[in-house]
Amino acid sequence: MQQVEVQAYYNYVDHVMDNYSLRDFMPSMMMPNPRPAIRTGETTGGRLLTELKRGERTRAKLGLDTQANEHAGALDDEPADDALRAHGPRR
Repeated sequence: MQQVEVQAYYNYVDHVMDNYSLRDFMPSMMMPNPRPAIRTGETTGGRLLTELKRGERTRAKLGLDTQANEHAGALDDEPADDALRAHGPRR
């Protein structure tokens, strides 16, 4: 065995988007009122890699990658705190 490499990562995003703060709101049948939306996301993952030296000119790399994503959100007509507690990523 030549070397072993292990990596792990975690990312959490929590932000609010809306359809009125960066431009004038234009009502439509699909969206008659301005509204904010809360979005969250959680990503976790890791990697394990090993390099095997089988001879002077022969090497093999074996590895495993994994990633898990959870996303949740709520619109202003839903109770945001309740929606995120019920469906959002655990922190």
